[in-house]
Amino acid sequence: MVNRTRDSEGLIPLALQGAQIFSGWSEKARTRLAEAAELREYAKGETVAEIEEPPDDILVLVRGALFNEIVAADGKRLLLAIVRPGWILQVVPVWEGEDAPSAYTARTDSLVMHIPRDVFMEVANSDIQYVRDVATFACRIYRGGLLRMNLTAMTSLRCQVASMLIFNTLGEFVVLLGLPPSPSTMAWRVGQTDITQDELASMIGYSRQKVNNVMKEMEAEGILQRKGRMTEILNYLSLMKVLEEAGPLNPDWHALAQSWQEQLDPRRTT
Repeated sequence: MVNRTRDSEGLIPLALQGAQIFSGWSEKARTRLAEAAELREYAKGETVAEIEEPPDDILVLVRGALFNEIVAADGKRLLLAIVRPGWILQVVPVWEGEDAPSAYTARTDSLVMHIPRDVFMEVANSDIQYVRDVATFACRIYRGGLLRMNLTAMTSLRCQVASMLIFNTLGEFVVLLGLPPSPSTMAWRVGQTDITQDELASMIGYSRQKVNNVMKEMEAEGILQRKGRMTEILNYLSLMKVLEEAGPLNPDWHALAQSWQEQLDPRRTT
C-alpha cells in the first residue's frame, strides 16, 4: 500500500530546485508547486503509475529507482528504462491530457514527489517562459527517444550494450541534455551502475548469456569492470568508439565523452 509521508526533511523544495524544468522557475512558482505536492513511499515492486487517461500527477523521483515499462494485457513486460533520482515523469501526457504511454514500477523502495496536474498546469501557464520550458523539455524527451531508438535498433548487440551502459551509468537526462551530473539530482557516481545483465537483456531484447559475452569482451578490452552487481565504466572514450562501429557520431558526443571521462575517479582516468 502506498504510504503518504510528511516532508520532515524538506525534500520537496530541494527536489523542485534540482529538477530540470523547475530549476529556472521563480521561487514563488516553486513554492506554489511545493504547497500542493506530496511525498509518497513505494515498496519494491509496487506500481507507481499506470497507463491512464490522463495521468493525475507530475512525478519527480526523489529517492530509489523505478522501472519505466510497458505492461501487456497478458502480463508480459517490456523494460524501457531505469529511472533515477531527479528525473521528471509524465510531463508530456499531463501537458497533452492524453494517455500515458508507459507505466512506472518501484525497482527498489522509492520516494516519489507527486504534483497535482491542475496545479502544475496553473503554474506552467502563468508565464510564457514556463510554457517554453515545458515545450523544450518535451522536445528533448522526443529527441532522446529517437536517439535511443537509433542506438538500439539496426545496430550490433555490442553497440546496443554500449548505448545502454552510457544511459545507465550517467542517467538518461544527463545524456539527453548534455549536462554534468549534479549532487542535487544524482545519487550515484558517474561511471557506475547497478543495472543487472537480466535488465540489460530485457531492454535490448537479447538473452542474458549473449549480453554477458559482450560485457566479458569489453572487460577484457579495459572498457569496463564488474564487481558483484555493480558495473563501472573505465573508459568512456573507448565506449564511444564502440558506438561508432555503427557509423560516425556527432562530434559533440566525443566532447561529452571526454567530459564524462574527466569526472571519473582519477585512478580510472586515462
